[in-house]
Amino acid sequence: MKKILLFAALALVAFGSTNCSGDLENTNVNRITFVVDGFTKIINYVTITSTDPSVVSIYGQVNGSTVETIRINVYKEATGTGAIQEIVFTQDNVEYYSSIGNNVSTNVTANGADHKIKGTFQGNFKSLSNSGKVIDNGSFKITY
Repeated sequence: MKKILLFAALALVAFGSTNCSGDLENTNVNRITFVVDGFTKIINYVTITSTDPSVVSIYGQVNGSTVETIRINVYKEATGTGAIQEIVFTQDNVEYYSSIGNNVSTNVTANGADHKIKGTFQGNFKSLSNSGKVIDNGSFKITY
């Protein structure tokens, strides 16, 4: 009996160690991540719409809830620092805008006919009432 348990434990350890951390990078999982108020937000609930023929709208919910959301509007097939039209982060029914914010930086590094968009963002986002949120280490990787 001890030999069977030992074999099972060794098999479990061997199987569990075959997964590489890089495996997640090679998937087509849509993901947006960023840090706000000192907390890392990981958004896996992502929808993509395109009502304007020149813009792709990426909408994400933190944990599938509408309490915290983010919308990133990206010009189709544009890259670089001017490729994002607008980012809106919503928390507790208050919207914080990249366009009202000051010192917001964005960079789209991939955005082609293959329908894959990748980029980064960070900075001081502002609401219409001038309250602010600092968003750091923002990144997105989307396939649509």
